[in-house]
Amino acid sequence: MNMRSVRAFLVLTAFFVFTVPLMPLQLLFLWTGSRYARSFPH
Repeated sequence: MNMRSVRAFLVLTAFFVFTVPLMPLQLLFLWTGSRYARSFPH
């Protein structure tokens, strides 16, 4: 693989590592009607 492929792979990996664990937290905040749900960019 060339550097571009490696860089794209790392970016995607970092994105999933940071996004996937936050999904249940976002749903929990939305279900509880917490005001913290609005602090998330999504």
